[in-house]
Amino acid sequence: MKHFASFVLALVAAASLVHALTHRAPPPLPPEVLERVRGRLAQLAQAPHPLGSAAHQTAQAQLAAWAAEDGATVEQHRGTGTRQDGDLTVLFDAPVVLARVEGTTPGAKALVVDAHFDSAAESPGASDNGVAVVAALEALRALARHPGVHPVVFAFDGSEEERLTGANAALTHPWVATAGAHLNLDAVGRAGRPVVFRASAAARPLLLAYARTVPAAHASVLGRDLVESGAVPSETDHRIYDELGHVPGLDVALYEDGAAYHTPLDGPAGVSDEVLTRVVGALVGFIPEAAALPSLTEDGAAPWVFFDVLGLGLLAPGPLLLLLVALAAAGVSLFALRRARARIRPLGAALLALVLSVLAAAVAGALVVFVLRGPHFWFAHPPLALAYGVAAAVAASWSSAWLGRDLDA
Repeated sequence: MKHFASFVLALVAAASLVHALTHRAPPPLPPEVLERVRGRLAQLAQAPHPLGSAAHQTAQAQLAAWAAEDGATVEQHRGTGTRQDGDLTVLFDAPVVLARVEGTTPGAKALVVDAHFDSAAESPGASDNGVAVVAALEALRALARHPGVHPVVFAFDGSEEERLTGANAALTHPWVATAGAHLNLDAVGRAGRPVVFRASAAARPLLLAYARTVPAAHASVLGRDLVESGAVPSETDHRIYDELGHVPGLDVALYEDGAAYHTPLDGPAGVSDEVLTRVVGALVGFIPEAAALPSLTEDGAAPWVFFDVLGLGLLAPGPLLLLLVALAAAGVSLFALRRARARIRPLGAALLALVLSVLAAAVAGALVVFVLRGPHFWFAHPPLALAYGVAAAVAASWSSAWLGRDLDA
């Protein structure tokens, strides 16, 4: 029992340390900037504004006015056409507010920053996607004062919620169709750090620039695997730019606290000053840095992985380095086994503990969803959900240890 209590205390201490490192407060914004961003968000997300509504038209006109006020050349574009989604033909006729800040080098490829401004029909859309829109405007404002090498085109598309057709519409404009790279901004939550969860193979320079400029930068290639496998039934405009437009780039989103996502609860009051500060700070730091890069992409780059280490640093090793690390780890493991004359059965017990803990957490979640009829209880009670899942996993792990307690005999 004493060992179990020590284990639990160590687990709690480790979890607390991880949370403290990954949720450090961002550097504060000047009060006038936070006031402007908060005011614009309140105006943009005061009511639902889906495509085709009067509120959508009002939001479009307001965005064009803000972008012009902040120093960009603005065009209101409407793109039409079709695209194939498997066996489905998608027709699109969607508006886009395009705001261009010229670069200092004639002929340099543009960076497109896409942030859809339409909302779901039932939601005011403060986090999805008002936060990204008003933060992008602040980056536009900063860039207009100090342009980079590359021109930057801010594409505020008005039809992401309608099968991503806003990105299709944007790609019919020459400013976007001839761009060299893109940054897509979206959200399925309203808290935490924005995560880079997808990146085109050629967009490594952009990711490294993100790592240099964003405090506690957060990235995980696992997000790409979850979305592209279908485990997360959602998509973003990144797919349209990357696959159909052949414009490589990054996909960035807020994802924590998704209880209000696509609901009437997603209003401006639910977005904290900390989140606004974090997203604005990230974009105001990153977009000018990206615009100043000698090249936005790397030609012929191979697929790669990326992740951050507790917000302390972001790693993007290439495939050769990953192979060398894997071979080194395998060599060290074999050497250790040979030196210690370790037996396979204890290793099997450890593997069993891992498998059982994952299965127990999954079964515990299924029990809540299908038996107790609480499919989203973790939204309202995140600490309870964490404790519930961890308790199940730890219990299963300890049960495997109990079953295999005589393996060392």
